[in-house]
Amino acid sequence: MMLAVKQSGIGNAGQSRSSFFGKAYGMAEGTIKRLTDKGFGFIDTGTPKDMFFHMSNLEGVRYEELYEGQKVSYVPGHGPKGPRAEQVKPL
Repeated sequence: MMLAVKQSGIGNAGQSRSSFFGKAYGMAEGTIKRLTDKGFGFIDTGTPKDMFFHMSNLEGVRYEELYEGQKVSYVPGHGPKGPRAEQVKPL
């Protein structure tokens, strides 16, 4: 007798964690609070916790074009060190 085992996971096979959360929760919006000279920054989310982002997660803009106080949309995701913004786009 063979038993079928259902694999648990996030979303469909081959779907990234961030794209799953983007579909489940939609895009979030915030304001760039701080930019560093090392290619990362922080977004003020309107909650006590700011959201980290890296320049590799930008879409439609170069890191050098961003400025503090700029409104952005993003998909909440999770990186190796905790929460991070993915698919960051200027509004």
